[in-house]
Amino acid sequence: MKKITLLLLISFSGFSQSIIKNKIDEFTKVRYIETNITKEKRLKEIDNISQDKGSVYFNLSYIESEKLSIFLFNILLYSNYDLGCFSKYDGKIIFLLENGKTIEGKQFSDTSCEKTGNTIKYTLATSSDSISTQFENFDILSKEKISKIRIYGSKFFQDFIIKEDAKEYIKGHFLILKDEINKLPTK
Repeated sequence: MKKITLLLLISFSGFSQSIIKNKIDEFTKVRYIETNITKEKRLKEIDNISQDKGSVYFNLSYIESEKLSIFLFNILLYSNYDLGCFSKYDGKIIFLLENGKTIEGKQFSDTSCEKTGNTIKYTLATSSDSISTQFENFDILSKEKISKIRIYGSKFFQDFIIKEDAKEYIKGHFLILKDEINKLPTK
């Protein structure tokens, strides 16, 4: 019975993930691919991946140009704490995987100082990492479950424990984006 329940949870979470954008900008020739932030039509508490105080909603993006390819872990954050601003100069995120390893990402989006509802975009590598590091980190995150996320603001950081059912859901986003990227023609 436990195996059937687990199978239903996995198939439900896999069903709700989708690619909402896969287009090439006709002016810049930059490709944008993005996963859906919601499981249903509108953002609801079921989409919150955190079991802690505050809410974390996420989706993934892939941007590809002639010069650069980048993965983004996009967060919509409602925190119960004043973390300060989220700075494009020193903002970061750390993913703690279930196997104990960590992956760090750098803030890619502009500085945000909203009191509630900050939208923050993070790369899957630090500024000192090579471009290939983000691809390696993306591959790791498509195979390993994230147990916690630490998000840094200018005043403080906050750790968010990932809900058990959201761990597979997050991994599924990486897998669906990976599948979409693998369909792209090679350069």
